[in-house]
Amino acid sequence: MKKTALILLTALLFLTPVACSRKAPASETTARITSEISSDVPSDPDPDTATTPEETTALPETAPFLEPDIPLEPIPEPSTEPSTEPSTEPSAEPSTEPSTEPSTEPSTEPSTEPSTEPSTEPSTEPSTEPSTEPTTEPSTEPSTEPSTEPSTEPSTEPSTEPSTEPSTEPSTEPSTEPSTEPSTEPTYAEDLEYAPNPDGTYRVIGLGSCPDTHVAIPPTYKGHAVTGIEEYAFDDSRLASVTLPNTVTYVHERAFGSCCATVSVDTANPSYSSRDGVLYSKDGTALLRVPCAGIRFVIPDGVTYVGSGAFLGASDLTSVTVPPSLSAIGAYAFEHCAKLIEVINRSPLPIAAGSENFGAIGYRAREIHSGESKLTQTADGFLLYPCRDETYLVAYLGSEMSLTLPEGVSVIRGQAFAGQSALHSITLPASLNAIEADAFRDCPKLVEIINRSSLPLTVGGEDYGGVTRYALEIHAGESKLTQTADGFLLYPLRDHTYLVGYAGTSTDLTIPAAVTAVNRQALADREDITSVTIPEGVTAIGADAFLRCVGLTEITIPGSVKDMGEYAFSECAGLTSVTISEGVERIGAYAFGNCAALTAVTVPAGVTTLGDGAFSACPGLTSVTLSDGLVTIGENAFYRCESLTDLAIPSSVTAIGRSAFYASGLTSLALPHGVTALSPMLFSNCHSLTSVTIPASITGIGYLTFGACPSLTDLYYVGSEEQWNLLPKGRDWDNGTGNYTVHFHHTSSESERTR
Repeated sequence: MKKTALILLTALLFLTPVACSRKAPASETTARITSEISSDVPSDPDPDTATTPEETTALPETAPFLEPDIPLEPIPEPSTEPSTEPSTEPSAEPSTEPSTEPSTEPSTEPSTEPSTEPSTEPSTEPSTEPSTEPTTEPSTEPSTEPSTEPSTEPSTEPSTEPSTEPSTEPSTEPSTEPSTEPSTEPTYAEDLEYAPNPDGTYRVIGLGSCPDTHVAIPPTYKGHAVTGIEEYAFDDSRLASVTLPNTVTYVHERAFGSCCATVSVDTANPSYSSRDGVLYSKDGTALLRVPCAGIRFVIPDGVTYVGSGAFLGASDLTSVTVPPSLSAIGAYAFEHCAKLIEVINRSPLPIAAGSENFGAIGYRAREIHSGESKLTQTADGFLLYPCRDETYLVAYLGSEMSLTLPEGVSVIRGQAFAGQSALHSITLPASLNAIEADAFRDCPKLVEIINRSSLPLTVGGEDYGGVTRYALEIHAGESKLTQTADGFLLYPLRDHTYLVGYAGTSTDLTIPAAVTAVNRQALADREDITSVTIPEGVTAIGADAFLRCVGLTEITIPGSVKDMGEYAFSECAGLTSVTISEGVERIGAYAFGNCAALTAVTVPAGVTTLGDGAFSACPGLTSVTLSDGLVTIGENAFYRCESLTDLAIPSSVTAIGRSAFYASGLTSLALPHGVTALSPMLFSNCHSLTSVTIPASITGIGYLTFGACPSLTDLYYVGSEEQWNLLPKGRDWDNGTGNYTVHFHHTSSESERTR
């Protein structure tokens, strides 16, 4: 009997599935492949700010035609297997991050970061900051073994007042209460990205493929404790909340980056605590993370240290109160608080306006004082701050389409209206004498500026906070913006009537017949719209006009439209049918980029330019008809159109941009006489490409033109062998092609290369 039991137990051990992590394959950067629409956001001065590494399939930086200025890594022999995901073990070398492992240093306090600012280091001068070590004696904590005692709480009460612990105390024994307390049982996040620590525990290094917006970190991974969270692990704007188990004893001070997630902590955690979504050390003396903070924040008295990442996401913070107890602030703690105009300093720290010391808390401040806040809010939602002889408009908290700024405002602060995507018209008062940089950043629908100030504004200007960057008109009269009964926002200007927005609720739209142009972003991000009829008479569709209208399934562009702006229908994920009428002359850059459901399109006669990336990243595109008259096919035009296997290039085409067919599904292609160059990376990563016909008109072959085309067997060159040999060829032009034969038109000789 014992022998039988032993055999059964052994069999069960072999049959038990082994948990494994799965790192999501890198998402393909398909929309806006080459560059975003320019913005005047200043570069991040923070030397520690992490940058997202480029994908392995991303294109190299722009380089000269034949020889790039920087050395390029040759494209390796590509695998014919589609699964190129990295190993499920996020880090095969646990020692590559020598200072991040919590287990190698008993003092795994989250204040390891302030060392970037020696004068404020709380950890190197314990006498100046006796209580800034929230993780004191982490090595004595039993929390590093969360799952070793699953049976120690078999009697966890099923009626443990679910309202008292909604999510802040994720149980470390999920299997001990299979069904008695479903309402309090935490659902741990799956598919997070982990890295091992030298002691066998794990730390979270990223979201991986986890789709959750409310993330509860599991206490164990592969049977070992999860003890840490690495830098920028949760730097993702979609996150709403993160819950820490009692096993986590190390959280990097910039673990949450600039996301606005609230933080909850298991009350049994020995190193951390939370109140109102704010992360503190266990004893509350270190403030480590504030979720976007709001417009005002009062640091609680008793806090002695503010972590370097505490206010990274607090872009709306305008006023902060510093308590008497505060003795140190981590480097760059307030670096991204562009609207922080007031610092109420009741601490002994010598904080100065305009200074980058003490975490740059006073860098953008206009005043440092110890009294009551001077910040006021009007009934219209304007935040005002009086300082000496000026009245600053610090921010706007509403969402109106038309605004009249209060008389008396003399300065509009930087980013005061940043991101006000609904703003269409603004009236500037006579008292206004200055507008700071980026004050109107990301206000793409701001078409009307009623300027009653003395500022010399011009349409399309980048100065004065970019207030006129997207303006159609600047004038000093009454507003011309009108709204129709069915919600269309129209703006008349000279001989045109622009559709500039839509405030209605219908999902089936017919644009008014009076409209002659659809302005930029007029209907962008209207996910509810399923159908749009564009009338004859519309002559132009502006940039981003229908950007991310994911509910839109079909569209007909009338022949009266001459020009489609860049990204006009980009990221319309549900768009399956596009009819472009004859009369259209230009299809702008990325006009239909990243339209995943689009299957077929005909580019009519009359279109002379197919813009960069016009149909890039359309994986479902199987049929494309190009008409005579087309002259230019732009860069990345059919980038990553994996289902496009066949394409006829009309004889009128003379120029094809770099990477135009990168990673497409083409099996063969004949280039017409008149094409003068094979651009860099033109066919790179076309794994199914077997043959290409090359005209004698070409004057050179760019670098990596046929890079990583393992199926290539034949190149048919219309010229002679001598001409072929004289053609300049860029670096690695045929790297990774395997065996292929070059056939020449004027001779029967063949040249064979064995790769």
